[in-house]
Formats: sequence, C-alpha cells, structure tokens
Amino acid sequence: MPDDSCRHGGLTLCLNFYPTVAEASVDDTNAAVAAAKAAQPAWAKLSPKERGACLKKFAALLRQNGPELARLEALSMGRPVSGYADNLIAAGKFDFYAEAGYNIQGQSSLNTPGFLNVTLRQPFGVVAAIIPWNVPLIAFSGKVAPALAAGNTVILKSSEKAPLTVSSTNEKRTGIKKSLN
Repeated sequence: MPDDSCRHGGLTLCLNFYPTVAEASVDDTNAAVAAAKAAQPAWAKLSPKERGACLKKFAALLRQNGPELARLEALSMGRPVSGYADNLIAAGKFDFYAEAGYNIQGQSSLNTPGFLNVTLRQPFGVVAAIIPWNVPLIAFSGKVAPALAAGNTVILKSSEKAPLTVSSTNEKRTGIKKSLN
C-alpha cells in the first residue's frame, strides 16, 4: 500500500525505484565463458540421474516462486500478474528434460556400403543462448534445460527489455553449482 506521500487528490501516484541489471562488458563475458568452461567437465561427469535431480529442484523452485516471478515480469514489461503461468510452463520443461537424460542415445547406420556410420550424443561443452523479451522464462527453459540435461554448461544473454525473471534464477537459489563441489 503506498504511503500518504504518494497520494494526490483521488489518484495514487508513486515513484518507486526498480532493480537495475548490469550490462556485461567484454571482460565480464570472457569471465563467464571461462567459468562455464571450468564447470562443464564436472557437470558432464554427473549421471543423468544427478543432473536430473538438479533440474527437478529448479523446476520446484520455479513453481514455488510464481508470485515473485509474476511481479518481476510485471515490472520488466508491464505484463498483468493475474494471468501469469510462465513459471509453470518453464517448470514443466525442466521436469521433462530432467528425465530426458536417460534417452540420449547414439545411432548407427549401415546404409553406406562398406561403412558403419555412428552418431554419438555427447556434450558440446559451453552453449551460448540468447532469449527474446517476450515470455523470457519460457524461452529460457526451452534453451537451458535441454543443454543442461545433455551435460553442457550455458552462457545466457537475456533481453535488456525483460531481464528480471531470468536474472532472478541464479546459482544461490538453485543449488546447481553446489552439486558440482
């Protein structure tokens, strides 16, 4: 509820200061890539079950923090809070990919005479992802969850127009980095 200093006649007017998000420099980006490269081997060595447990924990946190994420989305983009369900959609994607690690299999083919063609499914290493301003949490989950499930680490560039929901999903809340120690 705004205090009396925000009231003017019958209208409620108030200037609030909202979070700011830093813009990454070249050095910041290089440091993030170096950190992701350093973390990737340990993340890839985890079993699908262990990686899946981290993804499921993250999905649970998305469900649990729906009101906060809706508020951040409203602050970023003016989106109505009442119809916000992006956290549930994103959580569903993280749950799906938490189980998908068991289904990552290679393929082989004898279609070329004299050759055996083999496709191996293995982590790339560091994956870069860019997400748009609209439905950032859904776009985030669609890019980050499969990359993490496959054993990659991710460097993410969120939209400068709507960075708050994705920025709020950091290692302190998810515990993913803790599982690597």
